[in-house]
Amino acid sequence: MDTSAGFTANLSLAVAAPRTAAAGPSSATQEKGTPMEPTESREDIEVLAHIHLRKEHINLEHALNAISDWVRSGAGEGANFLVTRLTGPISEGSLFGGADISQFTPTGARGSLHSQGGIAYYLEFGSDNHVNFPLEAHMDLDSGEVALNWMPPGQPAHSSTFRLAYVQKLASHGPTYFFDTEQTTDEAVYSLTVVLL
Repeated sequence: MDTSAGFTANLSLAVAAPRTAAAGPSSATQEKGTPMEPTESREDIEVLAHIHLRKEHINLEHALNAISDWVRSGAGEGANFLVTRLTGPISEGSLFGGADISQFTPTGARGSLHSQGGIAYYLEFGSDNHVNFPLEAHMDLDSGEVALNWMPPGQPAHSSTFRLAYVQKLASHGPTYFFDTEQTTDEAVYSLTVVLL
């Protein structure tokens, strides 16, 4: 019996089998190494950004309405505000201050608020002598713009205008509203807090 043909056939199968088995992992490795395609298109990102901006605008409108209704109605004791102004470097005009802002003027749909007796301090962490100076704020509840004026000792008056951006509301006896700023007339960064009393 000639076994050479059978041996040759078996050897061919033995050699071919590893090659076939090796093809599987190589293919799988290639698939794993293929970078994943992004699941969100540019259009999806733009839609999500639009939804976020729309939500922020709605929250801002609700906050301005609530502040207007609270002060206009006289149900509480009015409102206070706290503002911070940050510059770079900090020593070049950064300040914090606040005041009562209950003076209501019924103009437009929501009216406006004006501060009374405001004071501010420069952010001077290395100084023990913190001198206060006059601070004045006017808040247009229709446009969401705030005009700020302050007069440091021995310097001319400074002013800036910025548009509010809604951040958060804290519920209390009188709600507290936190705002960031979208547009400013100078290079500083502002934040504003309004506390309804």
